[in-house]
Amino acid sequence: MVTSMKSIFSPLLIGMSGGPGGGKTLGIDAIVQHFGDKVMVVPEVASMLLDGGFPSPGAVSSEHRSEVQHCLQRAIFATQIYIERAAKKVAEDGKRTLVIVDRTLMDGAGYFPGGVAEFWKLFGDQYPDGYEAMLKRYALLIHMQSAAVEFPTLYTWQKNACTKGDERRFESPEEARTIDVRIMGATREHPRRIVVSGRERVAHKISILIEEVESLLAGKPHKIAKSGIAQCS
Repeated sequence: MVTSMKSIFSPLLIGMSGGPGGGKTLGIDAIVQHFGDKVMVVPEVASMLLDGGFPSPGAVSSEHRSEVQHCLQRAIFATQIYIERAAKKVAEDGKRTLVIVDRTLMDGAGYFPGGVAEFWKLFGDQYPDGYEAMLKRYALLIHMQSAAVEFPTLYTWQKNACTKGDERRFESPEEARTIDVRIMGATREHPRRIVVSGRERVAHKISILIEEVESLLAGKPHKIAKSGIAQCS
């Protein structure tokens, strides 16, 4: 029996990960500009929900913030599973090689005090294939370190009166750092993860991303980072 090329072709899923204010959008834009029509982008689910009217955890009292955050994370997880699945089918029809996701399923672990353990306790029954399979759904995972880790004064958020912060970004610099560290822990075992330090200049960050994606497309093995530019798991 002859198998059609359409059934063989399967786009690669790339997860753009990390805490708030890490430059994920900048990185995605650079990849799209470089690879053009090969790329399909899945926007951040949290932004879609919040822009669509989902109550923001930053808009409620501290007494209720944790509960609203849990509600938001549940909504993100359920939506993201299906939007990734649908995006891969659309990309397959359009013969697009890459599907880039703005935040991964595992990023949700950053918003739970107990990290990945608390996250998996809540969502494990919704992903019966197991946590390792969840990690491996992404052919490449790029962690963009939050600016709050290295340069907290450059981190912008809605409560910072001195800058034009993102209205959807309600996390303080301290919270952003904590979230970034938790996400790092949640994705540590990914077989092809790079961590782009917040210390790097923008042009250098972009070169790291382009080189790693080109390596993935060429089928080359995961390389060890050079000169501390990016930390690879």
